[in-house]
Amino acid sequence: VLVHGGCWLRAYDINHTAALATALAQAGYPVWNLEYRRADESESAWPTSLQDLRLGVAVLEQLSDFGSVPDEVVMLGHSAGGHLALLLAAEAEQLFPTGTPSVSMVGLAARTDIAHYATGHNSCQQSTVLFMGGTPDEIPEAYAAANPAERHINIPVTLLHGDADQIVPLDQFNCLDKHKITRVLEPGAGHFDWIHPGTPAFNTLLRTLE
Repeated sequence: VLVHGGCWLRAYDINHTAALATALAQAGYPVWNLEYRRADESESAWPTSLQDLRLGVAVLEQLSDFGSVPDEVVMLGHSAGGHLALLLAAEAEQLFPTGTPSVSMVGLAARTDIAHYATGHNSCQQSTVLFMGGTPDEIPEAYAAANPAERHINIPVTLLHGDADQIVPLDQFNCLDKHKITRVLEPGAGHFDWIHPGTPAFNTLLRTLE
């Protein structure tokens, strides 16, 4: 289940990760590339974005109509999509109440503490306020609900991060203090290396999935 990034902004849709989705499919992984509502200057996107993704995950059980019955699901999210995929991971027991399929999560430069991320100054950090509809001081309860760092995640999580990432700082890689977290730091990788097939970071992703 692939959740694209793009600062949660309406300007970036699933085409942002089309190359990644295609390459994963060519590597033998069926990809459920989900779209969700995103923010702009006129409208926030929390919690509607997560609601959309829940509906997309719920349709997985219908894939048997097309000859695919997944026995393992990986929630895979890049950047802002990594934030949303972590929230799906926190709800895995509700999304898959029978315990089948088995579920894990892989975050690619994921935003793990949205309240802290919102205090930064790059353009994507500043877009957090658009996405949420306010600052952490203005709507603290909404940020608590939207924050993976404040949610219990009971499935295996792997965080992949590049040490040259200029968009999601390394403190986001290190701040998620939960059980079952595996961290892999990719030397020389920037923010977008994970979604470009053929990069060393992409090859690390393939090894992680294997």
